[in-house]
Amino acid sequence: MPLPNLRVPREEAEMQIGVRIHKGREIRDRTTSLTFSERDLESSRNEESKWVEYTKDLLANLFDSASVADEFDPRGGMVAVSGGRPTFARRVE
Repeated sequence: MPLPNLRVPREEAEMQIGVRIHKGREIRDRTTSLTFSERDLESSRNEESKWVEYTKDLLANLFDSASVADEFDPRGGMVAVSGGRPTFARRVE
């Protein structure tokens, strides 16, 4: 399979991807707060989900192949594991 090509100039793609990386780090860093609550966890999960969808859409639009967006999707290879309900600290992690 050939490598995907950019649909926009490289500089524009770098800028847009950089903005998404920065936003993702902000979301991640919020979860390290010592005063993190159950509500904060739910809010961060919702924000992360929106971030993932927006970033996937961005990658799909920046490249002429969906392969980059598909590879990015963190849920692509997730497998559910049973074993009881995880602790709040584990869910934050």
